[in-house]
Order: sequence, then structure tokens, then C-alpha cells
Amino acid sequence: MNIVCYGDSNTYGFNPLDGGCYETNWVDIVRENYKDDFVVNAGLNGRLVEPRQFLYDVTLRQYAPIGLLVIMLGTNNVDHLEPVEHITVGLHVMLRRALSKAEHILLLAPPYLRNDEERYQRSKELNKKLKVLADSFHADFIDVEEVVSELAFDGIHLTKKGHEQLGKTIVDYMKKSL
Repeated sequence: MNIVCYGDSNTYGFNPLDGGCYETNWVDIVRENYKDDFVVNAGLNGRLVEPRQFLYDVTLRQYAPIGLLVIMLGTNNVDHLEPVEHITVGLHVMLRRALSKAEHILLLAPPYLRNDEERYQRSKELNKKLKVLADSFHADFIDVEEVVSELAFDGIHLTKKGHEQLGKTIVDYMKKSL
């Protein structure tokens, strides 16, 4: 089965302490537990939810058929103070495009940004709307805020511990749901 994890720096595994990548991120934990499957880390630092997702479409075509598509996006949009409605419309388009390419879709609501109060509140609002969006597409949903106990000093990125917590949660989800 092809498992595609599509997202931003929190999918890529960005480590804000040194500007590199954690030795092990949540996608690696999924890969370690599903060695017979092809697990793709399609995380890219700075990735935004945008109306035209050229790289997203290429990724969907490249790895089709996809058994599980995991999407975690919205952090950078919130950090740029984009309206939550703009972000949810973009993710709606992405989910619609994925319906014919992925057997299962798991939408991850990103952890709340903690770099200031406005971004924190927008993050909370976004995650509520993402739950509704996932339900409307009959996609599975995990709110990462409920799983990850801490963020890095920048208030945006997962820590090593956060990656471990998220990876374990997704593996548990896969064992129960797939």
C-alpha cells in the first residue's frame, strides 16, 4: 500500500533548534511500523494551503493508487494571518481532488500556534472547521493539539517528543481503521 504524508515542516520533520531535520519524525515512525508498505514523506518547509496545488496534484498522480493519504496543513497560513475560511476552502479543494486517488484520507488538524494570542485563536478556529470538513468528506480526523503535549521554543514546530507522540497516534489509528 502507498501511504502518502502530505504537509509542511511539521510533516517534513523540521528541527528549529538547528534548522535541520529531526533524525526521526512522525512519518519515520509510521514507516518503521509499516515496513511492507511504501511510506512517502511529502512534507515541505513553508508549504501553504493554496487554491492551486500543483505539487499536490503531481504527488497524487505519482503515488497513485494511494491506500492512505495523510494531510496536515494550515500552520503557515495561520502564521501569515490568512482568514480561516480561505484555508478551509483550499483544503476542501484538496480533499475533493484526493477522492479518486486515495482509498482512505486522514486529515490532521495542526497543533495550535503559540507564538501569539491571535494565531493561537485562529488555530483553534481552524481545527474546529477542519473537523467539520473531514466529516463532510467522510475522511478520518485527528486533532494533533489533543495528541502532542508540547511544541518547540518557536511555538510552531513539533519537538522530538511531539513527533513520537503523533507517530504513535497515527500508527494506532492505522491498526484500528485500515
